[in-house]
Amino acid sequence: METNIHLTGMIDEESYYLTMLQGKQPIDVKAIIFGCIIIGALGAIMDIAMDIASSLTEIKRHAQDIPFSEMLHSGMTIGRDVIGTMSNTLVLAYIGSSLSSILLLITYSSSFFELINREVVIVDLLQALIGSLAILLTIPFTAFVCALMYTKEYTGEHEMMDF
Repeated sequence: METNIHLTGMIDEESYYLTMLQGKQPIDVKAIIFGCIIIGALGAIMDIAMDIASSLTEIKRHAQDIPFSEMLHSGMTIGRDVIGTMSNTLVLAYIGSSLSSILLLITYSSSFFELINREVVIVDLLQALIGSLAILLTIPFTAFVCALMYTKEYTGEHEMMDF
């Protein structure tokens, strides 16, 4: 079963204005939607990676001889604790940013199915979903890299910076 999402890129008034800027070479509004999704996901990735790295730095500062496995476990635990609130924050931020449009769509939609199939709603849900998946993949990566860097198993000669 193949499912395609046919997005036009016309999710708001600004999208229409962008298409009118260049007559001979119109701006690709689908690419702009993709860019919005990527930028939102990068913001979420940066936030969660800093949360984990900062927490593990503090753990290392207070437990100098913590083994790799415990540091990794701590990073995963911190990530698991943060992911729920971070995913909710993404959903609420994307829906909140287009609240007026969503309220109008609710008012003029005859069913939930019609509402959920509107492009603006689909894009907001895609942004939240992809951002959440990015966070999910960032947690083990950040925990692993920090655990590797902050334990004796790290083969580098660099000392942890003392702020």
